[in-house]
Amino acid sequence: MPVNIYKRSYIVLNPEDKGCSFEGKEVSGYLKLEFRGNRGRVTAALQNLNPDYSYNLKLLKSNGDVVVVDFGALKVDDKGRGGGEWTFDLEDVKGSGLKWEEFAVILVEAHDGEKFLVPLVSQMNKKSSNWKSAYRKYLIKRESEESETHKEETVEEKKVEVSPAPETVYEKIEPEEDALKENLEKEDSNNKEEADYIKYLKEYVNNIVNFLEEVQPFEKNLEGYRWWKVKTGYREGSFDHYLVGFVKDEKGDLKYIVYGMPGFFTLSDQPFAGMTGFVVWKPVREGFRGPRDEGYWLMHIDAKTGQIAVPIEPTPPPIIQN
Repeated sequence: MPVNIYKRSYIVLNPEDKGCSFEGKEVSGYLKLEFRGNRGRVTAALQNLNPDYSYNLKLLKSNGDVVVVDFGALKVDDKGRGGGEWTFDLEDVKGSGLKWEEFAVILVEAHDGEKFLVPLVSQMNKKSSNWKSAYRKYLIKRESEESETHKEETVEEKKVEVSPAPETVYEKIEPEEDALKENLEKEDSNNKEEADYIKYLKEYVNNIVNFLEEVQPFEKNLEGYRWWKVKTGYREGSFDHYLVGFVKDEKGDLKYIVYGMPGFFTLSDQPFAGMTGFVVWKPVREGFRGPRDEGYWLMHIDAKTGQIAVPIEPTPPPIIQN
């Protein structure tokens, strides 16, 4: 990957294992990925997770030797909202010796002290082998290793000797991750970087347009919007997909990338209670805005900056449903 190219993309996580949701609500979430040169950053935003569980974000390599990389713990509040942020090297992800593209799956792992669940997952490489089988192998191997470690620690406890405290040595720690974070957060600072980002956007748009189904989801469409359907295979009925939309400006340049999540006009269906940009609800049938009428919650991304935008007046759902 060229050194100065900056890329930003989003991954929608799909629900998988049941049993660790908050108040019976369906778990959901997405990841924001940012790449610059050989450095990367992943930011997670999740909702409806049972706070009684502990959660970690992990990468899985399922082809050949099974490898799992743990990004770290996800913080979940008492309302089931979770998140986290990590930086990594694209050529050697978290010291695994593997490149980012060698991993097939990214998942959220839940643990309550007894059992492990995968409430959310995204299969990044569709050609990979069965990730569930690979993940089970990983759990069996980890359980075996933890059992052996416990035995060794028990033996060592019987041979403990008191040693003098070692001399404290202070080593200068370079704030590498802080510097990386600041570097990633800077907007494209010159024309070359902006051109690289626009080139990446064009490739992204071309992939959507050429390989996905263009649809007309609304009886009365928003002016200038075109929509494509992304099927997930994880949900039932008409909710088994999400939308990707594109909006151009008066010059014909890409202005917004829009994500549409199917859902009712209710607070419980609004993704992340609107905190991550899903603040506009558009009904499928014009004028039908009841709590059981189908529609989509929309999030706009400014194509030039990659930041969340709100070009349409938000439509907050009624607090009390009829």
